[in-house]
Amino acid sequence: MLFRSWCSIYVAMGLAVLTKGPIGLLLPGCVLGLFRLLTPDPAATAESSLKEALRTREEHWWAPLWQVTCRLSPWRVAREIWRMSPGLALVCVLLVSGPWFATVAWQTEGEFLRGFFGTHHLHRFTAGMDNHAGPAWFYLAAICVGFFPWILLARPVIVDLWHRTRLAGRLSPADRLLICWCVVWVGFFSLATTKFPHYVVPAYPALALLTGAFVARWEAEPGLMGRGALALMWATLLLIGGGLLVVPGFVARHLQIEIAWLWVPGVPVVLGGLVACWYSQIGRAHV
Repeated sequence: MLFRSWCSIYVAMGLAVLTKGPIGLLLPGCVLGLFRLLTPDPAATAESSLKEALRTREEHWWAPLWQVTCRLSPWRVAREIWRMSPGLALVCVLLVSGPWFATVAWQTEGEFLRGFFGTHHLHRFTAGMDNHAGPAWFYLAAICVGFFPWILLARPVIVDLWHRTRLAGRLSPADRLLICWCVVWVGFFSLATTKFPHYVVPAYPALALLTGAFVARWEAEPGLMGRGALALMWATLLLIGGGLLVVPGFVARHLQIEIAWLWVPGVPVVLGGLVACWYSQIGRAHV
């Protein structure tokens, strides 16, 4: 059963390689690998000693961080890579995507492979292309824009995750997988030199699931967020809406662009912020 499961996973990765190249294997493989590394393994000796250490540290806020650090030891990394059957992964990926790459390489006398792997993968990662180089925090800013307005819940989501982890002593498997998904995807492309906002779009489903799970808990427990936190969140929404009303016009005049109605997108944001603030203050934010 385990063999068939890994075969299915690696065949799917082979289709991803056929579509997007090596990252179709690298990134999903890293997500699964990191997830497995952060998953408790009671049978392991290192894990037993880790539990013993945590018993004496469980009252400290940094216990979860200590737990993660111990699980990322070089020995455990090597062991989990071996357990993921890298040979099977290579065979499945080559069987699925290899014939097409071999055929197109033969038809183009190797030119396609040089451009596909050399220019559009290695060179994009190591050098800026199309005038789209950016700093390491580029994707954090891109997510703030692309995941708006749900990005306003980022702080409550993180705080809620932290509190639940401290209470339970560990992340739930679902939370662990979603966090690994986000960390690997955003972290990998943050290291690349060429940056486009759409490169991290595959991380948005994980962000949406984390946010949606928090909203479901918030709906069941309206007191999960205090009025102060709510007021701060809605004030941020109002500030963004005010910026959308004013800033685009200044930018258009500075660039000498004649575009009317640039302020219109700010109207629903401001109205939404006002309504949300009002509901928050009367204690009906969960409605």
